[in-house]
Amino acid sequence: PEDMSLTAVGHVWQVEVSLAEFDRLSELYKIVHHMRDGQNIRVRLLAEEKPSPDAIPVQPLLEDSYLWMLKKAI
Repeated sequence: PEDMSLTAVGHVWQVEVSLAEFDRLSELYKIVHHMRDGQNIRVRLLAEEKPSPDAIPVQPLLEDSYLWMLKKAI
């Protein structure tokens, strides 16, 4: 599992966005997790490259890596 989680390093991002931006991101990327934070939504997603200027890379969880491998297999 530890080696597997490394497969998604550099492909898991977190960003806070508005509701309208969330809708746009969900059409373009695989959303792994999202949570309302006041007027914004905190999003964790999978992407080849930085999906937005405010996105920060985060450490992948095992679930992230599994979803990343499934995405690459399709």
